[in-house]
Amino acid sequence: MSTNAPSLCRPLDMNIAYLLYCKQRSMLQTITATINNSRGRAIVANNVYQAKFLERAERFIRGLDENDRAKIAAAIRTMELGGFQSVEIKALRGPIKELIVRSYRIIFFISKNHTIYFVSGFRKKTRKTPKHEINYAQNVFRILNK
Repeated sequence: MSTNAPSLCRPLDMNIAYLLYCKQRSMLQTITATINNSRGRAIVANNVYQAKFLERAERFIRGLDENDRAKIAAAIRTMELGGFQSVEIKALRGPIKELIVRSYRIIFFISKNHTIYFVSGFRKKTRKTPKHEINYAQNVFRILNK
């Protein structure tokens, strides 16, 4: 399992990002991956980080309504471009962090090869993050960093 663990992760479905673009065009203009050069032609900015999703996180995000998925997709895209100051992130334990989007939390960590692994997600109902979510993320971190 330790050798196959990274293959369980998938990149974000770009349909989600496209839906966000169509629904919330003005918000996306500040975080879009395309920038205009001086001649008016669009050039694509390089991602600083690559996002990968474990099945548990992907299932959680897909289970949300379209508007909430779009907001999460925008936050994740901002992180891929290196804009960690533009999104709300809370450190949990060691390398484990949570992305905060409204009342939703997406647990993640960043590997040495500039990959953001989104491990799981949940709707925050209490003040504290459930310990089993943090422990699960730490176990995944240990497996992927052997």
